[in-house]
Parts: sequence; structure tokens; C-alpha cells
Amino acid sequence: MCNSKVSSLCWLLVLAAGSASAQTAGISAASTFVAGQTVTIQGAGFGVKTNPAPLYFWDFGKGATQSSSLSRSAYTDVIRGTVSNSMIAPNSKTALQVDMGGIETAAGPMNGVKFTSTSMYVWIKHLYDFDLLKSSGPNGFNLKTFRLWYPWTHSTYTSYQAKPTQSAATAERTEIGSVWFHMMPQKDVWQIDEYDYQAGGVGVQNGIFQYTRNGIQGWDPSTRFLMRSGSLPEQYNILFFDQVSNNQIAPGTFQYIDSIYVDDTRQRIIVSTEPTWRTQVNTGSTAEREIQIPITWTDSQIEFHARQGSLNSFAGKYLYVIGADGSPISTQGFAITPGAGANTTASPNAPGAVVVH
Repeated sequence: MCNSKVSSLCWLLVLAAGSASAQTAGISAASTFVAGQTVTIQGAGFGVKTNPAPLYFWDFGKGATQSSSLSRSAYTDVIRGTVSNSMIAPNSKTALQVDMGGIETAAGPMNGVKFTSTSMYVWIKHLYDFDLLKSSGPNGFNLKTFRLWYPWTHSTYTSYQAKPTQSAATAERTEIGSVWFHMMPQKDVWQIDEYDYQAGGVGVQNGIFQYTRNGIQGWDPSTRFLMRSGSLPEQYNILFFDQVSNNQIAPGTFQYIDSIYVDDTRQRIIVSTEPTWRTQVNTGSTAEREIQIPITWTDSQIEFHARQGSLNSFAGKYLYVIGADGSPISTQGFAITPGAGANTTASPNAPGAVVVH
């Protein structure tokens, strides 16, 4: 408590402490948003990202199959698919066209993406130019959309089995049963799939594997997976996209990939249409989200390459910084004002001298 003798100084210290505390909510200011340019945001509580840039970023919408220079690694293995303009996402010029018929190898980075970390975040914008139910062979489709492997003994993956009740996330050979979800992809609709991974302990059902499509989660985010056992203790170290096992579908059954972002941390930056970060499961209104590409990252300042992606503009959208635990620093989005600049309206819960969103 402040007494009368030191009242002024005491309250100044209290306000300063309150301001510092309030800043931990996240973003306090941002420079102007221009697509393709660097945006700088200030705030507090961002954490430290040792390697700011993503492990890999592919922007097939710009006509190239090689990984972007915004990546910190150059992918030198095979990319399965060809650049095409027959089906493109809004604001893109091309997409990677991948034939899924009669081929059992993975789409995009065909021989997988290797990593050494215990955590992972993956973002992919793609479109299935076919109906899973109608295109299935006698044994179903068996499309594994995303798979984490320790080759070739155990894995965790999401898959569609051509029936709405047979889509699942499974930790193969280590978990009894599967986590079922009910979000079959729609034909000719661009969707953004996000995968959030944290390795589990040996013999402990505490591994994290979360799947989100267009802002809707496939299962409760508190779900945990048994990913390693006493006989299979190794951690996953390679991932694959869209691979059809026992493939009996017709050639000329295409998938189109606009972009892929792979990072060996759960930290990331998202621009979204949602003013408040949601955790809807299986149902609800969708959100348009676009991944941003970090350039520098400290606890109080981040620089990133602004991607408009398929958004109609930056104006009226919301910015989120996601921390190392996979959760947003603040669930309240930082509003990007009309004209693509930064929001300067203080939160009603913050002191007047501090801008928090």
C-alpha cells in the first residue's frame, strides 16, 4: 500500500509495474502492412525464437518449385508435381499440380522433410480436385494427408478412409485406437491445414498432435497421444504430405498445392479474419488465415515478411503471435487498420499509456 509520505512516487512505481505487466499481453504497435514488404511489431512476451526463419517455405503460387529464399534451408530433394495455372488460389499465379491417381509416393516433397527438433508446426494451402467418396477404389481411398515418421517403424498421421466416420488421427503401433474426426474435404475448395506437434515421452501418453482446417480443429486440443513406447523409443524425424496407400484411384485425379510452411518450432505469426482466436472443434464458422514469414524475432520485437496470400486485403484483419507452447500470446487479435497500418486503440483493460491487443 502507498502511504501519504511517498504517495506520488509509490503510485508512479505501481503504474510502471502495471504497464510492464500489461505489455506481456502481446503486440503493442506495428509498422505499415504492405504485401511483400517487412513489417515490424513491438510488444512483450513474444519469447525468443533462436532461428527466426522457417525451416522451409514453398510458394508454388509464384511459379517455382524450389524452396523460397525466405527459408533458412534450401530443399534439394525431389518435389513431386508440376507448376500449373489450371487451378490457382486467389491472388496466386500458379499451383503445384500433383497426380494422386495410381501413385503411392507423397505429394510435394516426395521423399519427405527431415527434422531434428522435438516440436514442429506445418501449414499447407491446397485443394483436392476430386471427391474422396466418388473417387475411391474398392478398398477405399486411404489418403494419409500428413504423416510424422521414425522410418520405418512408427508414425503419427491423419488420414481419410473415404467414409465420414473413418477419418482419424492415429499414433501407429504405440496408441490403442484412434482419434476420430468428421471433416471430409470438399471438392474444389482451397483449404488451409495446420499441424502442431510436440514429442511425447517414452511410454507416456503426453505427445501433442493438433490438426486445424480453416480455423476449425479436428479434435479437442487437450487430446494427447502415445507416440513412443519402450520397444519403439525413437522420436519422429521426417514428415510427408498426402500419400495414398494401396492406391486404386484413377490417374488424372489431381491435388493442387499453393504453399507449404514447415518449421521446427511451434512459434509462428498469423494474419486472420478472426478478431478473437478460436478453438472450435469439428464445426463452426471458418476463418481465413495466412502464415507470415519471420525474419528477426526477440521477446519485444519481431520483423516479418508480409504475405497477403488469398486475403482480399490486410485491412480489417487481425495479427497473432503464437508462442512456443503453440498458443497465441494473446487471444485478442491485434487489429490491422484500414489503409493497412497499425491499430493504435488501447485495450480497455490496459493502462492508457500502453497499447495492448
